[in-house]
Amino acid sequence: MEVKKEIQRIKQKNKALDNARMKRKQQIETMNKLQCLNIAKNFLANNFKQSMQFLADKNHWRDTFKDQLNVDFKEWMYQSVA
Repeated sequence: MEVKKEIQRIKQKNKALDNARMKRKQQIETMNKLQCLNIAKNFLANNFKQSMQFLADKNHWRDTFKDQLNVDFKEWMYQSVA
């Protein structure tokens, strides 16, 4: 009788330990996911800003003011020089 009670207590203890291990494992996985999300968020925030700055520095977008100067005054300047 006493042995059966002890076996039952051991089973309950093992079940409680397994539950605690599972909870701890889930906590660690959740913490890792949050860290990865924060790293990705920081990278992408900086990446977008740096990409836009790079494109602007390389004159990716046309400058309409410069285009207008070239179109409107180019012929006049060539004629004046000639």
